[in-house]
Amino acid sequence: MTEPAARVNALGLQCPLPVFHARDALADLDAGDVVEVLCDDPQAPTDFQKWCPKNGHDLLAIDIEGLSFRILIRRGRDSGV
Repeated sequence: MTEPAARVNALGLQCPLPVFHARDALADLDAGDVVEVLCDDPQAPTDFQKWCPKNGHDLLAIDIEGLSFRILIRRGRDSGV
């Protein structure tokens, strides 16, 4: 997999802050670029599963690492972020 173009450390943040930080990071990227989000909010995977398709992004992976998550999102071509 391609190296992420940006990383978001949202550890310790609760919903909806991980999504907001990811949105801000994606706004600075080009279409097709990948952002990596590290978070530990148990609701985050569900939030990103709903948020990504609604906003034109591809949810590439949700990896569980201990009590935290590593989420990879590819910026969509026609997304308004």
